Amino acid sequence: MTEAGTFDDLFAGADSPKPPFLESRSYMIHGEMLKWPGETETVYSPVMKKLADGGEAIPIGTFALVDEKVSLEAAECCRKAFNQGRGEWPAMKAEGRIKAVENFVRKIKEKRDEIVELIMWEICKSKPDAEKEFDRTMQYVLDTIVDYKNEQNKESSVVAAPGYMAKIRRVPLGVVMCSSPTNYPYNELYTTLIPALLTGNCAVVKVPRTGGLCHLPTFELFAECFPAGTVAMLTGKGRTVMQTIMKSGMVDAFAFIGSTKAAIDLTKVHPRPNRLKLCLGLEAKNPGIVFPDADIDLAVAECTTGSTSYNGMRCTAIKIIYLHSSIKDE
Repeated sequence: MTEAGTFDDLFAGADSPKPPFLESRSYMIHGEMLKWPGETETVYSPVMKKLADGGEAIPIGTFALVDEKVSLEAAECCRKAFNQGRGEWPAMKAEGRIKAVENFVRKIKEKRDEIVELIMWEICKSKPDAEKEFDRTMQYVLDTIVDYKNEQNKESSVVAAPGYMAKIRRVPLGVVMCSSPTNYPYNELYTTLIPALLTGNCAVVKVPRTGGLCHLPTFELFAECFPAGTVAMLTGKGRTVMQTIMKSGMVDAFAFIGSTKAAIDLTKVHPRPNRLKLCLGLEAKNPGIVFPDADIDLAVAECTTGSTSYNGMRCTAIKIIYLHSSIKDE
């Protein structure tokens, strides 16, 4: 393919699929879908409409930019629902929480095509990759349920050691705030949210500003499948939503995937940072190492693919390559 051909592929022509448009002012707290009356943000696709004199950005949706008041209301709602571990969700038996998550999975699978299309148009991911992200996420949820069941079985047994016998039980932490990155907005959110919910925590979710449209169709499902206050779903600016909630001290755990600077800026405003539990996925310098006996042509091809696949936006993309000095000139 020529350079001109590659450039032309960035544009949507007359024969291209029709882009979606999801207009939303919705957020979800108290187990209810609510409408935000204030400012919204329009989302534009990286794929542009081809014109004779260049390209035109394609709008694919809007979302609410909720304010500090709504953010605090969401955190307070989850706090009351948790009720120091005595709320409906944290006090529910493991079997009940598992059934609720399984019901959520069944319902969200019905929205697969809509979610995949939104991922494709918003973050320019190919259809096979977008489908893989959805399917892999659903399999992750099911695998997590299996692991949780195994942990529950272990907790039912007695641990014996000289001088004592005991049962070890895990209890929920409280309110967890979850957020996901732009490159894998769907998958990475569920890798933290689902374990948090299964283990009895309540969660405030702030979806990413870029890559967040794919979550909007799920808001009503969280409202349907979980007791009121178990999950709050918010859209907006991170500094408005997340910093406000963190400053309130109503968050017991923080699950975040992003930059170190952003994580530090958020955690340091918590009034009790020493008590805040953290689950962070931050920067990494993933290395590619080429040994002296390597097939050079194969190594070059694999390192190139590992560095540039999905525009180098994979968390596991190769960031630095180490070569043995004996083959550096090859």
